[in-house]
Amino acid sequence: MSEIWSFDYKNGWQRENDFIDRIVALHQEDDISKVLKILEYNSTSGIYAMNDNILGDPIKIYVNSRDSKNTTLPKYLIEFSPIGDEVEYLGARNLPSLIELLNKLTPLVTATTVCDYINDKYAK
Repeated sequence: MSEIWSFDYKNGWQRENDFIDRIVALHQEDDISKVLKILEYNSTSGIYAMNDNILGDPIKIYVNSRDSKNTTLPKYLIEFSPIGDEVEYLGARNLPSLIELLNKLTPLVTATTVCDYINDKYAK
C-alpha cells in the first residue's frame, strides 16, 4: 500500500498518514483483516452491499469502534476495489463525508458492473 486518502465533504481530498502500513510493519502482520481488527475497524457489509459476479464486493465499509475524540484514525474506512484484485483504502471522518464519498464511488462501480454485464452478454 502506498498512500491513504480521506474525503471531507467541506475540504475535499486529504492525504492520511499510512496507518495500515505502519501497523503491518509494527506487528509483522500481512493479513489485512487482522490489521483492521488491530486498528479496531469492524466490517459493516450489511449497510452497503453491491455484489457483482466478476467484481465481488467492490465497496466495503468499515467503522472504527474507538471513541473519535481519542483517535486520529478516520471513523469510516472504505475498501474500494472496482477493478480486479487492486484494493484501495479511503477514509471519511464523519457521516456526511462518507455519504458524499459513496456518491462519488458508486457510479464508477456501477459503470464497471454494466460493462461486465454487456461483455458477458455479447461474449456468448
